[in-house]
Amino acid sequence: MASLFLSLTKLKCSAIKILFPEVPKIYKLIGPPGTGKTEYLLRQVERACDKYFPKDIGVVSHTVASVSEAKNRIKKKLNIEWKDIPNVRTIHSHCFNLLGIKKEDVMETAKNIREFNEDYPSHRLSIGLKNDDDLEPTEKNDQIFNQMQILRSRMVPPDQWPLECQHLGRAWLEYMEEEGKIDFNGMLEQCLDHELSPNIKVLMVDEAQDLPSLQIALIEQWGRKCDTILYAGDANQAIFRFAGSDPNNFINLKANKVIPLQQSYRLSPAVLQKSIEIIKQANIKELVDFKATDKYGEGQIVSVRDPDLSLPGSHMILCRCQFQVKRYIKALTKANTPFCNQYRKEDKTWNPLELDGAESIRMYLRFLRGEELNIYEIKQMIKNCVAKLCLRRGAKKKIEGLPLTEKKTYEFFGLLNMGFLGEFLDKRGDISDYFRVKVESKDLIYHLAENNPDQFFKTPRICVGTYHSVKGGCSRHVWIDPSITQKIKKAINIDPDAWDDEVRCAYVACSRAQETVGILPVKGYRNPFL
Repeated sequence: MASLFLSLTKLKCSAIKILFPEVPKIYKLIGPPGTGKTEYLLRQVERACDKYFPKDIGVVSHTVASVSEAKNRIKKKLNIEWKDIPNVRTIHSHCFNLLGIKKEDVMETAKNIREFNEDYPSHRLSIGLKNDDDLEPTEKNDQIFNQMQILRSRMVPPDQWPLECQHLGRAWLEYMEEEGKIDFNGMLEQCLDHELSPNIKVLMVDEAQDLPSLQIALIEQWGRKCDTILYAGDANQAIFRFAGSDPNNFINLKANKVIPLQQSYRLSPAVLQKSIEIIKQANIKELVDFKATDKYGEGQIVSVRDPDLSLPGSHMILCRCQFQVKRYIKALTKANTPFCNQYRKEDKTWNPLELDGAESIRMYLRFLRGEELNIYEIKQMIKNCVAKLCLRRGAKKKIEGLPLTEKKTYEFFGLLNMGFLGEFLDKRGDISDYFRVKVESKDLIYHLAENNPDQFFKTPRICVGTYHSVKGGCSRHVWIDPSITQKIKKAINIDPDAWDDEVRCAYVACSRAQETVGILPVKGYRNPFL
């Protein structure tokens, strides 16, 4: 165990060797907001298909959605299957594959953390640990754990950690060694320590400004065997310091060629000017001269009492922390106004139309529109229905036992013969009678199902969430709640890093807008940069 713990002190960021100095090998793409950074990278992925086999193309991205987009570009370009594109992954998926890990061996699961708590009760952690938009979790041991993981991601030697981090770190690593488990940082450390690399010839890295030192070191190691590396990012949008990222990592990247993108296709002149005013207040920044678009007119920065949702086009309502979003969700729900967060679909509170109950109603609405349903869709529909009002006795159990492999689809008489009641199929009652939705937003779901069912089949035009949750997204009109917590206010007064964090948060929030930035009233302390 001691050797595993001490091995962390030996991890160093390797220098990049330029194998072909006459040809640029390492490219650094700087993409300010709305300049098409990700699209540029995806075009390079397509170009790589002209020169390399698909297995030789490596892409590292932070989200499954970005990985899927890159794979789809290659699939379409070469007319191949996803299985033929093995090296387009998130960085942890790359490591998972290189190490040959089984899912049950990954430490960050509720089961493994629960068993760790039983063995080390003095270091007890909360079940369901996750990165959050707030500065830090509330439980003391969780705070220590997160700090320990951040220090590992920044490659700080364990003997330089605070004592409480050293104690928890020893217990955590000891447990993993004894039980044959590995955590997410451990995957990166082992691949770096044992020089494991995917067999690729070109490597492209999206959102590189969010890479902690450990990930940068690993990617640099992988790049030694490549013909070309392309880092795409924007240090001014590095807002994940609480997860270990550091804008200096991207700013200080050594590159043979730097490519600045200089035309924003998103920001109107007023929004661009406000965004630049904000980011100039950061101590650490990497400024690129880039132009606004005239597509949305001059644009406007306004102070408003409430979001003006009557304006045509898409809207965002953004807050600094998750708990602050609830205020706006409550108001939208009360007004029966549909909303979502298409950039954070896993948070069902922000996506009520993605809940199980809403999904059951969606299948029912599809049937009412005249569509035929397959077995999977029928099972989804009965998942939250009131059986005694929708089905004959015993029919629900019979349907649940049907195999999903059957490809047959069913219309009115098919469902009637399957055991559905005619009153249900003819919709002689209210949807709230037929389906149980046990969430705070159930009244909104029922209202839309009865009065505006088309909303179940399209993305709501109003997005709600935190600044962090919508990074990479954009909207015609953005309404920003500039409130910050007392903890954040204290931090920015004494810590230059915290100051820069809030500058970049304000910059990211403002630069989501195409036409309008509306500053809402403050509840508590104000972000001084908005």
